Amino acid sequence: MLKVRDVAAAEGGIALIAGKNGLDAPVVRTHMVENLEIAAHFVAEGELVFTTGAGLAGPSQQLQLVQAAWHSGACALVLNLGPYLPAVEPAVAAFAEEKDFPLFTCPWEVRMAEIMHRVSCRIEASEGGEGAVAAALKNAILRPDGWQQLMQLGFGEATRFRVAVCAPGTRFAEGPCHYFEIAGQSAAVFVGLEPADLRQRLRAGGAAVSGCCDLLTLGRGFEEARRLYRLRGGGEGLQFFEESGMLQLLLAVGDRQVLQRYCESALGPLLQPKNSGLLEVLDTYLRCGGSLNAAAAALGVHKNTVTNRLHRCEELLGVSTARPDVRLNLQAALLTRQVLQRGE
Repeated sequence: MLKVRDVAAAEGGIALIAGKNGLDAPVVRTHMVENLEIAAHFVAEGELVFTTGAGLAGPSQQLQLVQAAWHSGACALVLNLGPYLPAVEPAVAAFAEEKDFPLFTCPWEVRMAEIMHRVSCRIEASEGGEGAVAAALKNAILRPDGWQQLMQLGFGEATRFRVAVCAPGTRFAEGPCHYFEIAGQSAAVFVGLEPADLRQRLRAGGAAVSGCCDLLTLGRGFEEARRLYRLRGGGEGLQFFEESGMLQLLLAVGDRQVLQRYCESALGPLLQPKNSGLLEVLDTYLRCGGSLNAAAAALGVHKNTVTNRLHRCEELLGVSTARPDVRLNLQAALLTRQVLQRGE
């Protein structure tokens, strides 16, 4: 991903005058902007904005243009100093410095169209490089020997990854991440990031995230994320495989018949359609930590109704829900049923 500092280093015709702390912002495209309306409504996030100021009413609108570009998500702005912008207003430089918004100047003699063309070429080249990495990561997930290509691209045995299966519209802050489509799913691979890092970087949507992987176990990581995502039904926020508790064990069981037998042996008669109401009460009661009051509130019934139906469950199963080992077994069986119902 091309960054503002890459443009600054390559283009001798522009000079940074403010906002040096924002030089690591990514550049997604260039945009020529000559009036306030365009800056406010048509600039997209990550765009490198250029202007001669030809559409401004006077020096007073210079600050408004810079503010509008910043609010629209521009990564930086280049002012072409000349007949329309004789100088940079002090308030403009102060605003850019305060917001860590890189602000450059460019002499009138320099052809901005050529700068924009060169930047666009660099963006295309950088995206091509990331595409190669994404393709190699996808190949490593699908093929046992795919790790060899990743090593050729600079990844080593010590590199650690996390694979995520993402909901539509999911967006993370820019960083060591590569996106691609695989097996009908939107996926992302993060390099060297822990759960706390990913939570801070999530901007929208949600994803199921695998445990830590290396070059040889990316395929396992994708399978962990895929199964957890399917089981949880997508949704907002991040779900981490290593934080999924007992589901880690259940999702690791590949034999559905084993899961089916376990579910039937633990829940037996409650799986019959006529007892679906009892099964719901038992599931809610266990999810509420064994609290009759909480279960009653969740179900919208009286506490005595929950008590009576729990007693009926105990009669049918021949167990006592007062025993911790029984509760654990029933919770595991209910989770197993959920896994089976989701088609895993």
